Amino acid sequence: MSVIVVELIGDPVPKARARTRRDGKFYTPQKTVDFERSLAWAAKSAFKRQYPLTGPLAMRVTATLRIPKSFTGQEREAAIAGLLAPYSKPDLDNLVKAAKDALNGIVYKDDAQVCEEISRKEYGEVPKIRIEIAQLEPEHAVEAFRELEDKSLEPMIGKAA
Repeated sequence: MSVIVVELIGDPVPKARARTRRDGKFYTPQKTVDFERSLAWAAKSAFKRQYPLTGPLAMRVTATLRIPKSFTGQEREAAIAGLLAPYSKPDLDNLVKAAKDALNGIVYKDDAQVCEEISRKEYGEVPKIRIEIAQLEPEHAVEAFRELEDKSLEPMIGKAA
């Protein structure tokens, strides 16, 4: 089973709610549109297939957020070490939604194909979003996702002890 990795350097942008213009028509805020467009281009570069994947998929999304300038030196070191988690905005589910929407029609036909998902926010020196997608073949679905899950949870388990 191969894993497709899409990574975009820069501040991750959450999916913003559609806004209403004065004439009653809806639009997506430009910041969201720009982020999804950039992520789509990164996906096209990483995913060399001509056709999107079909069938069930597992997805892992890691949003690395910029360390706040207000952090003390000690807080900054703890954030880099993964001992401090970003528990404020942006909401993780909105970051994942923007990522899923950006990959529609490129890596997969529709984000409804994502059956298994792990997502997390963390601090880092380089803000970015990293998406890993694995096709779940029926005979390997359980072990494929457990493998992704084990790799994702190892850093959290080790730091909690």
